[in-house]
Amino acid sequence: MLSELHDAIKAVGYTPPAHIGIGKVTRFSTSKRQSDKSGWVLVFDDGKGAVFGCWRTGEQHQWQAHRDYTPSITEQEAMRQQFEEAKRKATIERDEAYAVAAREAKSLYDAAVVVKEHDYLTDKGINPNMAKVFGGKLLIPVYDELGNIQSLQSIFSDGAKRFHSGGKMAGGHCWIGDPIASETLLIAEGFATADSLHQATDLAVCIAFTAGNLKAVTDMLKIQYDKKRIVICADNDIHGVGIDKANLCGVDVVYPETYGDFNDVMKQHGIDAVRDTVFGKIKHEGLFVSLSEMMSNVTTPQWLIKGILERGSNNLLFGESGAGKSLFAMDWAFCAAIGKDWHGHKVKEELNTLIIMGEGLRGATFRFKALMQKYSGSTINGDRIRFSRRSINLLDAREAENICKLVEDMDFKADIIIIDTLHRNMVGDENSSEDMAMYFKSIELLARRLNAAIITVHHSGHGDKGRSRGSSSIKAAMDAEFCVSKDGKDVVKFACTKSKDFGAGSDMNFSIQEVELDGEMFYDADEEKQITSVYLKYEGVAKKEKPLDKNPQKCLDALAVALETLKKKGKGLTVLGEDEFVSSLEEWRPHAYDFLSCQKPDGAFKKGVEVLVSKGLVIKDGDYYWLP
Repeated sequence: MLSELHDAIKAVGYTPPAHIGIGKVTRFSTSKRQSDKSGWVLVFDDGKGAVFGCWRTGEQHQWQAHRDYTPSITEQEAMRQQFEEAKRKATIERDEAYAVAAREAKSLYDAAVVVKEHDYLTDKGINPNMAKVFGGKLLIPVYDELGNIQSLQSIFSDGAKRFHSGGKMAGGHCWIGDPIASETLLIAEGFATADSLHQATDLAVCIAFTAGNLKAVTDMLKIQYDKKRIVICADNDIHGVGIDKANLCGVDVVYPETYGDFNDVMKQHGIDAVRDTVFGKIKHEGLFVSLSEMMSNVTTPQWLIKGILERGSNNLLFGESGAGKSLFAMDWAFCAAIGKDWHGHKVKEELNTLIIMGEGLRGATFRFKALMQKYSGSTINGDRIRFSRRSINLLDAREAENICKLVEDMDFKADIIIIDTLHRNMVGDENSSEDMAMYFKSIELLARRLNAAIITVHHSGHGDKGRSRGSSSIKAAMDAEFCVSKDGKDVVKFACTKSKDFGAGSDMNFSIQEVELDGEMFYDADEEKQITSVYLKYEGVAKKEKPLDKNPQKCLDALAVALETLKKKGKGLTVLGEDEFVSSLEEWRPHAYDFLSCQKPDGAFKKGVEVLVSKGLVIKDGDYYWLP
């Protein structure tokens, strides 16, 4: 009976194993390498059916023994269940094997050393990139869609290549270049080809490793980078397999005019030949574009809150402690949910908001109850605003990917995503440009995959309340930035401090209003009174103040530098500013002299300090000064 199964395995192009067990998975090679164990077959306990396939390609086939009669409906259902159970067992064993191989691959790659030189690199004329060396062979990591190592490719000095035994290859890939910064993404089969293309075009290139893996990698990139152009740079092999597989992927395809790959083109004809071939066929959309083309492709902004939040944008909302930055984010979410204009900024329709905070949910409940009373004439659908039960580490690409999948699986389209706060939702250093680059990659993924506006709530700088805390790259990465600051005792000022594609508009003044919350559930029996919360009351457009004269402004800038340099807390030095970064007059003075360009800096500094203190732009207590 199993001879029929052998024939079925041969019919799909595999060489069946010499011995096939019953009721358990038998592994075998589906390539010419004896060490390959990608093939699998599982025969039913009764020997009358089996499933088999290749884990490397993802193929699956069913077989059932010949019968001299037509099975009854009951028998057919029993066989269907046998097939499903066999597939389930095979999947469990496959996933366990993949997990073991992934751990082995990661350990091996971690133990390898950074490559300085290697015969393969020299022969191909390529850069090491992410390659490491172990035991004389190059190791290239094979990543899954979440950025975890799932396997390795070993490349020997003579060019021979091997994948890590038992490792998963479907969808496995590796990048040369930054896919976020690249407007067109290239896909290549091999490591040397990918580096040659990157050298020639300066575009990000994704290594798919094999022609059979091109479709899985392309489908993954279509989801992750749905707004980018994807081009496969196929190998022109003598059998045409590379081009045939590439043409099945549904994206643009380019290939060398003669047999070989693009590394062969670079070695034989130079890097310009690679550049000319690729850009000549795909019409490079890189360095230059005409005004006519720009005008023909222009699209109108998709405003969620007109002049504030655009769909797909990344936004920063920052402010000092107690200024009410989270109140603004919640106010936006509430107005979006009820489709109400936000103080002159139009909201066209009711929108959904996802708030990632992870703690303070009870306080958020009170604040949204206060907003219900502020907008008492409106009815809100509470399902339009949803909160995370925990914070998310957005320095971990897997967390961002998981959020995307969770939201995509929900019956809930997130129009706005509020991350409150940056510090609470990252495990890293906000002053590190490398850590922040990982955060930006995560929020870019959220914005692109979910087509939502992202709002990151953050703190202002210790020494300068007019800028956000941490790396200067934070502001540079944002499409828009909004600053919330205290302007005196009772006024909160809202200002747009960056707007990439729209006018900043006028600054706005608000006050923080305390309100007793209605309802029995908000009654404090111990205190015998209603619980209170707060909301923002609009106080009108902020008046534009007369700008400071040149020297006082320079003194103010110098104090910000002094505070940032000293990082000295006022505790034990001053009563009013014990929680602030402070500076003495003598510590401030040398920084001011560096800024002042006049013949009598002593007088200019003294006068500048008097002006700043009198205007409330600098606070003085005893011998120490700080910014409000």
